Amino acid sequence: MPSIHPSYIEKSNENWACVENLLKQASRFPNVIASRMYYSMFQLVKNFMLYNHENNIDCKELMKMTDDKTTGAHSMVLKCISYMQPSLAYEFRELWDLRVRADYEKANVIREDIDEAYLAWNERRKQWIETFIKIHRLIP
Repeated sequence: MPSIHPSYIEKSNENWACVENLLKQASRFPNVIASRMYYSMFQLVKNFMLYNHENNIDCKELMKMTDDKTTGAHSMVLKCISYMQPSLAYEFRELWDLRVRADYEKANVIREDIDEAYLAWNERRKQWIETFIKIHRLIP
């Protein structure tokens, strides 16, 4: 297993802390919250994938953060979620689309979108972390 720096779980935790701190500031920064929420989940799954030897994934490619056609890291994460928990693939794709809207589109994300996504993904994130620890698939 190649050395992974920095730890994706640390990045995931940092992004989730940003989400929670920004949520306390009324309806400010919904675009930033959407982006950080997505990347926290993306990095958590990426961490799982890098630690999961059974996936046979080229770690150098997975470590790249781009969403262009050369690496497909975001698509690989979506495929991993589809494999782990098929019922969540569509919902993760919605979170991905929310991040794309927040980062690239003219229309802003609204607070209602953020609140709905947070309620769903906050609980899933906790469950995934617990599961990944239990099955020894979390890089500390």
